[in-house]
Formats: sequence, structure tokens, C-alpha cells
Amino acid sequence: MVTELLVVAPTEVSVVADTPGEPWLTLTTCNPEFSARERLVVKAKMVEERSDRPTRPTPRPRSEPSNDTDPDAGALPDEQSLESGLAGDSGSRAPAALWGFLAAVSGLIWWWAFRRWRHPLTWLGGVAPFLVVLFVFYMYLERTLPAGY
Repeated sequence: MVTELLVVAPTEVSVVADTPGEPWLTLTTCNPEFSARERLVVKAKMVEERSDRPTRPTPRPRSEPSNDTDPDAGALPDEQSLESGLAGDSGSRAPAALWGFLAAVSGLIWWWAFRRWRHPLTWLGGVAPFLVVLFVFYMYLERTLPAGY
């Protein structure tokens, strides 16, 4: 619940001082926009509202498939398939390793060519293939990682 609206000088730091005992929220901003001439301050006090206790959800019955072509069309996924879907794709490990190796090789060739012929076109000619190979490597690497990375 908002309790105060203030306009203060930029040097007035007491408006953001600790409020022991009770939870308060203090919002500050510059006024006018992009200027440090004064500060607008909004103070609010936390109002505690409690919701009802959570209840266990009731399991939904499996629905019947809507057509004959896909027997699992209305089925809910089981816990094991959900876990395996979040664990990452182990089939992408080999392509990730291969593309990682190719990214390292193309990076080394690019580095060697630029060290040998120091010209901006050498740099530009090496950056495009390196970035393409690096993109594909990161794409496969992302697939191998579990959800949340």
C-alpha cells in the first residue's frame, strides 16, 4: 500500500534509510527525466495477505485418442519420458565433438593465415567460415546439455 509520495533534493539520502521492524518498499527516480535536479520518491508498506492452503491436484483421466492414426494423441506423458526430455540429447554428443574439432581446426587455420598474411581480407576471409562452424558446434552442444543450462 503506497503511503508517501515525495519530491526531494538529490542529496537527500534519508529517504532510502533502513526501516527496522517492518517491511517497506522505496522507489526513487530522477525528475525531470534524464536530469538530476530532484528525485521523486514513492514509499509503500507491505500488506500481508495470505492465500488458501494449496491442495493436491486431482489426476486427470487419460482422454481417448481423437483419431485412429495416432493412438497416443490424447495420452499424457509419463514421468520417465519427461525426465529423458529434460536430460539432453545424448545422440548429439558425437556431432558436437566433431564440430568442436572442426571449429578448433578452422580457428587454427584462420590464425595461421592471418599471422602469415597480415591483411584485412585475410581476417574477413577467415571469420565467416569460422563463425559458421562455431555456430553449428554450439547448436549441437546446446542439444547435449540438460534443461536449465
